[in-house]
Amino acid sequence: MQFSPVLEKNPFGEPTTLHPIGVSRNSETEITVPKEISDLLLIGTVVGPRYMSYAVFQDKTRPMKQDIFTYGEQVYDYGILTKIDRSAVELQRNSLNYSLQIDYEKLSERPGKSPVRSMSRTRSTSRSSIAKKIGEREYLLDRAKVQKSIENPEKVLTDARLLPNIINGKQEGFKISEVVPDGLYHSLGLKNGDILLNINGLEISNPEVAIQAMSALKGMNRINLDIMRSGENMSIDYQIR
Repeated sequence: MQFSPVLEKNPFGEPTTLHPIGVSRNSETEITVPKEISDLLLIGTVVGPRYMSYAVFQDKTRPMKQDIFTYGEQVYDYGILTKIDRSAVELQRNSLNYSLQIDYEKLSERPGKSPVRSMSRTRSTSRSSIAKKIGEREYLLDRAKVQKSIENPEKVLTDARLLPNIINGKQEGFKISEVVPDGLYHSLGLKNGDILLNINGLEISNPEVAIQAMSALKGMNRINLDIMRSGENMSIDYQIR
């Protein structure tokens, strides 16, 4: 601190401001306290090859904020994601490792939420369908329910199991299995074994792109979904009203 006046005036460049890393009890300088790992909620995971594994987190200090992270990425301000398992992850912060598991009880306690499992099937609850079939490959969607699904990405994680579809070392969409009866995917006319390829021409190459595609659907009147079923490419059209 003896040299702080010289450094702050900075004869070699623009003036700057110094912030001490240690302060006395009587100092009014604000200290940034590291966030508690307990404020981080693990929502779900996608487990595959290292470069195609992801984890969905929610920062409880930022209500309704959820994001997707992969290996080596900084998870908000909590640490770097170093390991992804089916229902748990590990973070590294300040050379210490922290383990975080999906807390199904806490997820189920949130109003209007259902327990979230790592891209796996859960038991369906009674609900009215989001879609009505009006043709061989054409459906009519309820706009209010579509909007609700877009605002609740957890729905995507609970009504079916989605795994990366790898062809010659490259991901080509997501393969659907364990489709929940009367759930989101079932209502959209999708079946076990279907491979999701494109939404409105946007290739679904990873979970981030899938969520971006869902967000882009706001305000649209029509949706086209390209899939592969039993080795045959086909399209399903949806009208939104």
